Amino acid sequence: AWMIRAGVEVFGPLAETIHGTQMPAVRFPALICSVLTHLGLYILTKMVFQSERLAFGVILVCATFPPLYAVSILSTIDAPFLCCWTWACV
Repeated sequence: AWMIRAGVEVFGPLAETIHGTQMPAVRFPALICSVLTHLGLYILTKMVFQSERLAFGVILVCATFPPLYAVSILSTIDAPFLCCWTWACV
């Protein structure tokens, strides 16, 4: 809830001007968490397997995996939860 509130406070007026509603500002923190999760997966894969090509492949597969895509556009607890666990593993 704090992340959604921060997103609305920071990006709400801009979202209302461009889109006519604050919904993009509500979903923006989930998108940021998703980007950070993918970055963490890239770093973790590169550290473990010492292969940038494999790390890039992991990111491509994750980007097309429907549950991870849903996490990146829905404002639920899953986006920050997955992000924190990914970075804890890194």
